[in-house]
Amino acid sequence: EPLGSCHNGAFPKAMLYCCQGTFHKEYCSKEQQMTITRIYADQNGNSHFENQEIPVTPSGPLGWMSSPIAVQSMILRENPPGYHYPWHAAPCRQYIIMLEGLVEIEVGDGEKRTFGPGSIVLVEDTTGVGHASRSPDGNGRRSLFLPL
Repeated sequence: EPLGSCHNGAFPKAMLYCCQGTFHKEYCSKEQQMTITRIYADQNGNSHFENQEIPVTPSGPLGWMSSPIAVQSMILRENPPGYHYPWHAAPCRQYIIMLEGLVEIEVGDGEKRTFGPGSIVLVEDTTGVGHASRSPDGNGRRSLFLPL
């Protein structure tokens, strides 16, 4: 295919690496999804998990990118080995990106999920019972908080 036809001319020719390189053209031109986990409180204050699919679109040699998501600041956090935080509501809406280690989060409906490096959690349970978090393996963790 000639340069430019992979993305209907939407990207400059220099950005069309995926159409020339090791990727399949059909795959490279398709929108992809990145899954994040949302924690939210329902009308009764009970917290739940929900998977959300964030669309990412081809961006040439940069891979696939989402639309920009505005955040207020960035906080680096390190938890000590064996941490356990009892039930608490989030102080604000924020993304938590796991960098190192594991965290097990339990929500009000009883469901528990474990998140590791690369996981993204959108925490929105700022009211109600909140959630509990702990180290499932006794080790510490490092994470990045992005308040909204």
